[in-house]
Amino acid sequence: MTQPRYSSSTAVAGIDGCGDLAEQGLGVYVHRVAAAAGVGPEATCWELADREATAYVALDGSPAGFPGRDAALLWDDVRGWAVVLEAGSDADPLILAYLGGTDPLPPPETVAGFAKQVLSGGHPPPGRTRPPRHHRRDLRARLRGFLPAR
Repeated sequence: MTQPRYSSSTAVAGIDGCGDLAEQGLGVYVHRVAAAAGVGPEATCWELADREATAYVALDGSPAGFPGRDAALLWDDVRGWAVVLEAGSDADPLILAYLGGTDPLPPPETVAGFAKQVLSGGHPPPGRTRPPRHHRRDLRARLRGFLPAR
């Protein structure tokens, strides 16, 4: 199993030189989601393995109704984006809502808007309570598409 990539302000955008081009593309995409959500690249990590791709973006602020609790965006290539409530080091996070939709890589602004709605306690709650099922078809090629032209 590969180790998750953690962004670092000491690395060039935290992406160059880590993994293959698809994994670097995932890093670019995750950084764009973080920027749209108003957090820096240091709040991110991601991993692209043979059988799964995952990402994490720590969010600023607490969800409505959960003062003092940390929230995050979690992503995987099958279920897409979810807003979660951090549960501590020994417990799985509590999923507040899934973004849903048919695209496992929606525009960063869409993800950020979804997170903002969930954190604000919008009624009815945005998103879905059951995860969608995405297909990995063309995922690596799409991820490489996030890289700037060289």
